[in-house]
Amino acid sequence: MLNILFMGTPDFARDSLEAVYNAGHNILGVVTNPDRPKGRGMKLVASPVKEFAIEKNLKIFQPEKVKKNEEFINEIKILGGNAKKALEIVNNYKNKESRDEGEDR
Repeated sequence: MLNILFMGTPDFARDSLEAVYNAGHNILGVVTNPDRPKGRGMKLVASPVKEFAIEKNLKIFQPEKVKKNEEFINEIKILGGNAKKALEIVNNYKNKESRDEGEDR
């Protein structure tokens, strides 16, 4: 069994997260984009990954920024410190910061 930090947002990332979950791995946390306004009413909508994480009672992180975000980085370090080894799975995770810079993370 692996300790995993999963990063993803869209539908197909949700499918990957579900496969990891169903394989019985220890999911330490899920990182996904913050809820975004959508539709005519501009209601906040959770990502498919967040919806699955809520359904399975997984720890969720939704940082606006990842780089130079000391609070987020420290939370992840603490989370990782509780596990001897952890694997990070990134499946199409982009946040506003990375889109602005043209990077994937």
